[in-house]
Amino acid sequence: VFFGYAWLNPVFWTLAIEFQYYLLMGLLFPLIANSSAPVRVSTLCGFSSLTFLLPADQFVFHWIFLFMLGMVAFQFHASLHCRRSFVVWLILLGIGSCYVYGLAIAGVGISTALVLGFINMRHKSRLLFFGHISYSLYLLHVPIGGRIVNLSQRFVHTTFGKYIVIVVALIASVAAAWLLQRYVEGPAQRWSSSIRYRN
Repeated sequence: VFFGYAWLNPVFWTLAIEFQYYLLMGLLFPLIANSSAPVRVSTLCGFSSLTFLLPADQFVFHWIFLFMLGMVAFQFHASLHCRRSFVVWLILLGIGSCYVYGLAIAGVGISTALVLGFINMRHKSRLLFFGHISYSLYLLHVPIGGRIVNLSQRFVHTTFGKYIVIVVALIASVAAAWLLQRYVEGPAQRWSSSIRYRN
């Protein structure tokens, strides 16, 4: 994207943002998880200012308000925030998100942070299944589901038929994601978790 080339898969643009985010977290996690409230507040304020200093959407700082919603949810779970301060942070970051991304994206971010903060979903087996395949599903929904929808436009012209196509595309995407998770992602995760590092 920095050299004018299109992504091979349009969903890959977020992987570049995630890569930047993981590097950022590796460097600054001690500030985000700091027991000192002034340090945490200064860190989040610094991130907020970078949104406006580096506004281009190929940089992580353009999206940092959404990431910060997740950060304060983490801080709440780590007992670095009480319930009231967590809600105050959600309101402040929600206002920033609305300003930068608009109401719809901000609403999804705030809703997700509220779910992370207040709803225990660890033992919902159906949700766990989709949680396990979510990354593979994210990578494959365009090349699998999108291609099925595109192909069907030549043959399917009724509203009911289009609904059937969407269901078929969804099922095919979920099945492909399960296969990718089962035979590639899962084994890679087990292999990488077997690597031991010195303390």
